[in-house]
Amino acid sequence: KKAELPRVLVTVDDLQGWYEDVDGLRLDSLEKDLQDLHSGEKDLLRQGKSVWQRLQLYQREAIRYGQHLYAYAQRGPREAALAGAAVAGGLAAIMTAGWCQVACCRVLMSEDGSEPWDRYQGHAKRE
Repeated sequence: KKAELPRVLVTVDDLQGWYEDVDGLRLDSLEKDLQDLHSGEKDLLRQGKSVWQRLQLYQREAIRYGQHLYAYAQRGPREAALAGAAVAGGLAAIMTAGWCQVACCRVLMSEDGSEPWDRYQGHAKRE
């Protein structure tokens, strides 16, 4: 997004990790932000290549999105209804994805044999 440019990226541990935060590291206050980061005053999310760090990034972005959506919903009743519909749609999508994962795992973990939906497979053919 052009409104978020220019951005700041601080690398650590020979590029094994990095700090990059559109709200926490700004170019206009970079010297103070870097001093606060070095002293531990500024608590920024350290990003990296591991799965856990990636999940923390997604959690942070979800929280920020929720805060923006809440601020949008405060504008009026129409915006609140749209925000509610967006939340309901998002929850429905997450629940559907979870149900699909459970169904796939159930199929993969099931023993071989006749399945409940194969009602003709277990019956002998009559002549």
